[in-house]
Amino acid sequence: MDKRFIKIKKVSEERYFRNEKELYKFIDKMNGFPIQTVWASNILCTKEYLVMHYPDNKKQEIFIAGRFLFRIFRGFYERIIDGINTEYTINILAEQKADLLTMNDRRQLFKDYL
Repeated sequence: MDKRFIKIKKVSEERYFRNEKELYKFIDKMNGFPIQTVWASNILCTKEYLVMHYPDNKKQEIFIAGRFLFRIFRGFYERIIDGINTEYTINILAEQKADLLTMNDRRQLFKDYL
């Protein structure tokens, strides 16, 4: 099993992905349902996910999936996992728990991005 798609259980865990498709697969796993369902059901959640695509010239981007607030770092990463050298372009880090954030807290977090 690919360890990159295991759900994050604590703050400061990170995951690496080769492309957006892998990132979306991880988000689906964290939420327990497809990302399209979130887009259709909640406008604020839609805006949170759109931040991943429209960072307004910021080097870092944020999003909420499952119970955590994540920060995305884009670039080029080389990792050696199980003796195999692998290249990645997306690194995400769980910065804080988001399950206790109110809707107002979420709006404040994303107001600079939208």
